[in-house]
Amino acid sequence: MEKVTKPGRKIRQVLALLCLLVPGLIGQIQAQAAPANEMFGAMPQSGTKPVKKNTYVAPPPVQPANAVTAPGALSMTSAASPELTFFESLDTICFRGWPKEQERFYLSQNFDGELEKVERWTRTARSVAKRYRNTATALRNLQIPNGRVDLQEYKEMRAEWFDSAARVYEEMIKPKPPAQTMEELEAQLRKVDQDADAVKHSKTTILAMDRRLRRLYRVHEPRESDALQNYVMGVPKQK
Repeated sequence: MEKVTKPGRKIRQVLALLCLLVPGLIGQIQAQAAPANEMFGAMPQSGTKPVKKNTYVAPPPVQPANAVTAPGALSMTSAASPELTFFESLDTICFRGWPKEQERFYLSQNFDGELEKVERWTRTARSVAKRYRNTATALRNLQIPNGRVDLQEYKEMRAEWFDSAARVYEEMIKPKPPAQTMEELEAQLRKVDQDADAVKHSKTTILAMDRRLRRLYRVHEPRESDALQNYVMGVPKQK
């Protein structure tokens, strides 16, 4: 019996020793694997983006000492500022991205069963979608005044709108397998209508934000679409 129990006793002793050594080894390995910068060790593991602690957020804009004599919040004679430069650049980019009058006419025409109108509509939609994509890229490349986080968010919203509008046209002209049933065809058309409605509603939200920010930074209305400015200064040409 003595010979039988000795191996078992030795195995238990080895296991006990391992139990004492393993936690220490794991702790040593973790210490060696941990990066030197403690900030990385405190990174969240849930997949959320880390907050940039060094991000500069500019204070609210300085309001005029005498609001009575100063130009109005949406006046044509806005005082020079980085925010004014930002809005004027953004307005120019957006204005050049809109469909031209002829394109609007073609896109709103009924087909009336004419193949020529269908082909013309397709060419126009493809051209407008491409311009929308380029406009979104130009907006994302537009520099914002230092620390103006609200203008950054606004610019991203405008860019996303152009991408979404382009996606609607792209889905309409993309080749699709023919619908097998009337229900399938109606579902395809309903999806296009829903996407178009979503883009339309988001534009309303963006325009409300646009006016709020222009009032805050005392920036004039877009010259390209403001009737009074067009009357005084002339209608800008669309390139």
